[in-house]
Amino acid sequence: VLLGKTLGGVLYDTALILVSQTLFCALTHLPLRITDPAAFAIGIAAVIACGVASSLMIGALLMLSRYAFQLTTALGTPVMLLGGTLIPLAMLPRWISWVGWCINLSWLQRFLVSTLTAPRWGDLAVGLAISALYAAVGVRAVHVMLRRAREEGTLDLA
Repeated sequence: VLLGKTLGGVLYDTALILVSQTLFCALTHLPLRITDPAAFAIGIAAVIACGVASSLMIGALLMLSRYAFQLTTALGTPVMLLGGTLIPLAMLPRWISWVGWCINLSWLQRFLVSTLTAPRWGDLAVGLAISALYAAVGVRAVHVMLRRAREEGTLDLA
């Protein structure tokens, strides 16, 4: 159930982003030429899979915390900023830009941009590897949550 809902949310978000980006390019007459449509499709599939991995990790870890709302609020914008989504990593100060190298979506974003000219498969591989780590952390957190529910009959952290 958790995986299905997460996948549904990620698919919905991905579709909204694709539609809004395509409309923006059409309305502003920006050229949208993808030199390798197969690589682009693989990249979109990777974004979906990696989004599920990220969401699984974040969701499971938040369920283990009594401060889920505060953590979501506190981490959302920094992840977008430090991952290069809102500000390119090259524009961030050197002392903090390294954080972006640990965020899977920054690698996937670079890969998708590279499909406009020449796909950089190494960026995709790094994004997938980081996502596999995220998924492993998420699965572990779900196991802890389920064990706690079975043994203690609650998810309360008191």
